[in-house]
Amino acid sequence: MNKNVVAYSLFLAGAIIATTAIATNMQDSFASSMLAPVLMSFAIVVVGVRSKRRNGGAFRPALLLGAVLTLACAIVAMKNPANVAAMLPILAAAVVTPLIVRLSRGRQDGTEKS
Repeated sequence: MNKNVVAYSLFLAGAIIATTAIATNMQDSFASSMLAPVLMSFAIVVVGVRSKRRNGGAFRPALLLGAVLTLACAIVAMKNPANVAAMLPILAAAVVTPLIVRLSRGRQDGTEKS
């Protein structure tokens, strides 16, 4: 496995833990409960941009996955903003998994840039 993929995976795992802690402490309103999913989406897009610059990785899918995460958390927060803290780790892990799998496959032609 590529060391960049491990670094991206650790970064995203840390982002999931940090945003879950933020979501747990900010359950007051819709706006404050949406801060954590937006930060997690930003972390996903950052990984997409970094992988794109390094080895032609996945920027558009990362952008789409970040938007899907934010939309899913917004749907959960409309009913009860406190539920975002419980659902964020599950939704984030489900969104991050395809991105990591795509990054671990590398470029489509089998080569990687240094």
